[in-house]
Amino acid sequence: MSSRRQEDLSQNRFLQVLRASFEGIYRQAAQRGDRTVILVPCAESLEAEHFGQSFVETHLLQASPMPGCFMNHLGQGVEIKENSVATQLGFQEHRVCEVLQTDSMYDL
Repeated sequence: MSSRRQEDLSQNRFLQVLRASFEGIYRQAAQRGDRTVILVPCAESLEAEHFGQSFVETHLLQASPMPGCFMNHLGQGVEIKENSVATQLGFQEHRVCEVLQTDSMYDL
């Protein structure tokens, strides 16, 4: 079970790179509001300082007509249930990741 430690998202490297290097993608996601989910990997799980567009698009989700089901920008399916995110359609490996915190975007 997780300790559910809060992270200062303004210091998260993934979010910093998303805002600085992929500003257009970030703004588009923000404009879609509630239909968009950005999965921000926790700092300790990040192995790189720089991220490519494919990595970023994997973590940007759009709601599908089915509740709890989302598609990322690469066309892969993800299911969000309670406090977990599970890879589904189109992923080579099945993963279940714990959601440590949630937040809303206000800085458009």
